Amino acid sequence: MRLKCFVRGYVLLLAVMAGCGVSPFHTSPPTGRQEPVACWGDSLTQGNQDGTGVSYPGELQQLLGVSVYNGGVDGQTSMQITARMLAAKNMYGDKAVIWAGRDNYKQPSDPESQILSDIASMANALTSSPKRYLVLSVPNSDGIWEVKGTQVYKRIMSLNSVLATTYPDHYLDIRSYLVSQYDPTNPLDVFDHKNDVLPASLRAHNLTGSLAAPVGESDTTIYMNVTSAVHPIISNVLAIDSEFMCVTGVTAPTLPGTPYVLTVLRGYANSKVSPHLANRAMVGIDPLHLNANGYTKVAQQVANWLNSH
Repeated sequence: MRLKCFVRGYVLLLAVMAGCGVSPFHTSPPTGRQEPVACWGDSLTQGNQDGTGVSYPGELQQLLGVSVYNGGVDGQTSMQITARMLAAKNMYGDKAVIWAGRDNYKQPSDPESQILSDIASMANALTSSPKRYLVLSVPNSDGIWEVKGTQVYKRIMSLNSVLATTYPDHYLDIRSYLVSQYDPTNPLDVFDHKNDVLPASLRAHNLTGSLAAPVGESDTTIYMNVTSAVHPIISNVLAIDSEFMCVTGVTAPTLPGTPYVLTVLRGYANSKVSPHLANRAMVGIDPLHLNANGYTKVAQQVANWLNSH
């Protein structure tokens, strides 16, 4: 069913623009005095994909009580992140958190060697003595090419393994931690956990809208009025009432104010297929980016790591 769900691969649900040894997890609250922190990365560092204004650097600042720089820029590869960091020489003395490489996987060629080289360049550039930095593992997205068992999944896991070996005292497997934080009462979370991806309950809603027409139990075409899109990127899964639907095709409206026409698979992630009335609220679940709760969890783990090191 998963393969069928993503036949269209990375479909633009909102046709506006494209967004976008393992270290143990720490649970004790951070204490003690901390130096300023600079966080370098892409959209995962930038945050706010759910429109709440929450990012993990922002939450980290609240937890540590020190200045935390948000050096996240949406869509940037590890090479672009490295270039920005190397140009900011006034920040080399800060503690650094590096979360880079996710956007390299948008490229057709294997990006692992480039990611490893760029992270090494960032770590080597730091001037504090001893060097104070943390490298976060790269997450895989909820997509046909990145779930457990796929080639891209295996490459990402291999990359993270090399990072863990290369930076044994400066590495946090945040990907695995977030996967472990799934809700066992949420069928979509359970489905995601089996596929070893970040749980839907911690991912942002990148699309909101409502049904433009009622949907019967056997219908596989639905009409959606889009009301907002905080971060208009790919959305594979829709939530309507207690049912999940997987998008396999989309037709954008040709006239303003008319609905999108979506082809969907019903009862996704073993949810119950049921009829839905017109005007029922719908949300699209981001395949990768986190919501406020997810970014807060990232900040808590980073704060605890920094405090204990």
